[in-house]
Amino acid sequence: MRKGFPSTIIRYITGQVIKTFLLTVSIVTVLWVFVAALQLMRHHHVGPVQFLVAVPLLAVASLAYTLPLGVLFSVSVAYGRMSAENEISAMAWNGVHLGWAMTPALGVALAATAASLYLNTEVVPAAMRARDAVVSVGLMDAVDRNLLYAAQSQEPIKLGHGRVSMSLDSYDPERREMGGVTIIVADEDWRPTRRIDPDSARLVEGKEPGALEFKRYEELPESERHYITIVFGGGEVTEFDPASGMAIKTRALVPSIAVDLARTAEEIDVDNLSLSALVELAGSPGEESRRNEARTVLCERVALGLSPFFFGLMAAPMAMVVRWKHTLTSFLPSLMVAVLVYYPAIMWARVQGEEGTLDPFYTMAAGNGVVLLVGLVLTVVVLRK
Repeated sequence: MRKGFPSTIIRYITGQVIKTFLLTVSIVTVLWVFVAALQLMRHHHVGPVQFLVAVPLLAVASLAYTLPLGVLFSVSVAYGRMSAENEISAMAWNGVHLGWAMTPALGVALAATAASLYLNTEVVPAAMRARDAVVSVGLMDAVDRNLLYAAQSQEPIKLGHGRVSMSLDSYDPERREMGGVTIIVADEDWRPTRRIDPDSARLVEGKEPGALEFKRYEELPESERHYITIVFGGGEVTEFDPASGMAIKTRALVPSIAVDLARTAEEIDVDNLSLSALVELAGSPGEESRRNEARTVLCERVALGLSPFFFGLMAAPMAMVVRWKHTLTSFLPSLMVAVLVYYPAIMWARVQGEEGTLDPFYTMAAGNGVVLLVGLVLTVVVLRK
């Protein structure tokens, strides 16, 4: 005999899923922020104040990925444990339809999906824009830190539009003087066209008149640019033929280089655009590659935002079918589908969409479609049992 709405059982399962979900999201977010903060310190060399301001912004940005993983883990663990301890079987023996047993997973997944959609479309991009603004505060201090790090690590750094690389042996931040400088300038195809080996080099804030200018983003107006100028003393410039790579001319005069340090503006950085700006760019009559990129990012945000629901729909029946006794191992089958199928499908869809090869509306939905299909098949298997 089938029973009606089992409110006590549903409250019990919901409590188990929610507790595990909150704990999982908290732990995974902390780990995610730790890794992101290390990358921030390595590549941007931010100061202590900037770091402390950036950490909560990184935590918000991480929720785009930690919420779906939280649903996947919490549902898998809760239902895996109940299934391994025969609680699911006991519900069936007592006349509780297993469809009711799965409603807490879908309820938590739907709530996480609603939060994820809002976060992915508006909150996360705003947090990333704020993070970029924090990192770009105190441009000369950031330049000093980068040059000190480059001198200590002996790693070349990129300047301007990225086609200029500079290596140096030493840097004095008080005098802003560099030693052992070598600068390589590449063309649009990333082939070297010029090498500069000055006797000495120093930094000047602003743009020196007559300096060779490297702009990072051509769309930015001059009023929004922030320059430093590398002023050389003595040395030589070697010109290269990009086609052959052979040196064709050497001269003693070394021009100063003005490098634009401006951060990407909102209307240029597609990944961090607000939803309204993204939709506008996707439908604009401008450059096709920019439209493809905007449309791809838009579809990606929606796909990732919907993923908690599909993860929950798959994880509950999969954990009930597998019935592995060890609680944590019940998470592995669902994780394998996410790692080996879902996220590779998202990355593949992004590449295809940005290149304009395939429509991102369909390719971004492919990952969710696979997870949905797996979840429905497993649900049918569970309900038939």
